[in-house]
Amino acid sequence: MRDVRWMGWALLALLALGCETDNPNRQADACVGAACGGDRGVDGATPDQALPDQALPDQALPDMAGPDRGAPDMTLDQALPDQGPPADMSPADQAVDQALPLDEGPAPDLAVEPDMAQPDMALPDMAQPDMALPDMAVGPCGPGREPAPEACNGVDDDCDNLIDEDVGLGDPCQAQGRCGVGFIECDGQGSVRCSTAPGGSVDQSQVERCNGRDDDCDGQVDEQPETLSAPCYDGPEGTEGVGACRAGVRACAEGRLQACADQVGPQPEACDGVDSDCDGVVDEGYVPQAVCGVGVCRATATPSACVGGAERACQPGPVQGDDANCDGLDDDCDG
Repeated sequence: MRDVRWMGWALLALLALGCETDNPNRQADACVGAACGGDRGVDGATPDQALPDQALPDQALPDMAGPDRGAPDMTLDQALPDQGPPADMSPADQAVDQALPLDEGPAPDLAVEPDMAQPDMALPDMAQPDMALPDMAVGPCGPGREPAPEACNGVDDDCDNLIDEDVGLGDPCQAQGRCGVGFIECDGQGSVRCSTAPGGSVDQSQVERCNGRDDDCDGQVDEQPETLSAPCYDGPEGTEGVGACRAGVRACAEGRLQACADQVGPQPEACDGVDSDCDGVVDEGYVPQAVCGVGVCRATATPSACVGGAERACQPGPVQGDDANCDGLDDDCDG
């Protein structure tokens, strides 16, 4: 369609040049209307009266056309009106021709942009959020939460698609004390521990004893020795804890238990309100002092006794006289 129009403009230019070369010395405005010898237009009408200047496309060809000498523009416009596409024009050409004005020049490439009809190809990353933002889809990270240092908790804290890396899980380890060699494992609180340590999956710790070793695997040997002392008792069986009898203590010192100290075994019974012989009976078997005093007072003396855990002393009998009688007796008990 554009080729046809350009051919029309070229024909118009040739007609205008032909009119100018008839008489190059003649003034352009010497003839007005029929005064020049009649109608020179192609349609038989006087050009100036039938087609005033404002009706001619002077702006399209201001220098090459001669509007006062004929009506070539009118003839061309009537012969080639732009009233629609030719019958043999394809629908695609019609669509392009209608989309472009006559004077706009060749159709730019932007008129048909195949990429604009394929948003998925233009923005592939937006259609694949997992590839564009892998860290946001792994572990606990997401909007409002930044990656955190990796902890031993079964979670990808630093969002690198790895769980509990860099903590040495499964590596061999040496627990403290007697717990020995194990392997590194999570302790359930975000940290790690040796599997043979206290609380581990193969805990080897024991109660601390007085033996110069770290039995409870806490890094200390025989700590708190007062709690490591052992009771001891050398008395007859069945008497420990009865009456005055009690066990002693073997203190922990220098990695071993010392001799039994501070124990109390069975003792002879005394009148003291205590089960000294540890038989469950208090002050039994007390042997009183039967006689006391001199003279006739001795024979009538009151023996000693254990009363209420206290001993009552022997009491001599009463005086019988003043020795006035010659009977060979110490009647006044003065010896």
